[in-house]
Amino acid sequence: MGVKMLSILQKFDRVFRVKINTILLTDLERIWLEKLLKKSMAQIGLGEIELNEDCYKTFIAGINQLNLNYPLDYLVGNVNFLGKNFLINEHTLIPREETEYFVKYLKEKGYCDGELLVDVGAGSGVIGISMSHDFKRVICTDISKEAISVCKQNTRLNGINNLTCVVANCLDNKLLQDSINEANDWSLVANLPYLPIREKKEAYINKVSYEPDIALYSGKDGLDIFRVLVLQISQLKLPSVLMFELDPNNINKAYKMISDLGYNIRIINDIYGRCRFVIGQLKNAGV
Repeated sequence: MGVKMLSILQKFDRVFRVKINTILLTDLERIWLEKLLKKSMAQIGLGEIELNEDCYKTFIAGINQLNLNYPLDYLVGNVNFLGKNFLINEHTLIPREETEYFVKYLKEKGYCDGELLVDVGAGSGVIGISMSHDFKRVICTDISKEAISVCKQNTRLNGINNLTCVVANCLDNKLLQDSINEANDWSLVANLPYLPIREKKEAYINKVSYEPDIALYSGKDGLDIFRVLVLQISQLKLPSVLMFELDPNNINKAYKMISDLGYNIRIINDIYGRCRFVIGQLKNAGV
């Protein structure tokens, strides 16, 4: 641990002040200090600084968690995603830069346009909320009540008025299905759990051990929930556009399942050059 307490100053008005030297902090500890004090290191400065007792205890407790690989984003409790602030906790996944890239790509290429967007497996709602200005109405669904609670908070936090949050196993909700049937057209976006269950053994190594299993793993090959969703889609009025983030190892299987529904498919690489995103456009809906 990079923190080194230099001295405890005299007690004034029942408040202890503790000096720490920011030069001795690791990069991660400095980021945590910035978040805690809500100041940049340029504002905080390099050298000795004073923290009151409560702030110091919070700082040290956070560093102890970070040393156990606890995610900084959970410690802070919020993240920035495409310029918006989102609350997160251990019931929601930490948004990845790949997902941010995908949403940005969809917006720039004109896929975000229409009457209704359904965001399946929405978690904290970063995708649906980020795309909400491009659709008349958005419905975010998640099987986790706790995740939907966070999604509702983020909807209010970002001042979104055209978004509804629904607890559902993918599309298995009557009010949601009624909304789909009533819409002239609709689009679907999903970043579902897609890791094979065998990868749970490597969760600590992959730094996902603190994230919710329900949002990470999906059966033996990682496609169990995807198969459920594809079956549900086939039983409803088909969306004009399907947008998925998937495990690169399963792109070919997903390609076939979506193509069999009657979609023209486009595969998009992520920022690391891996085939991760699949976009399907209904053949009779035009490209």
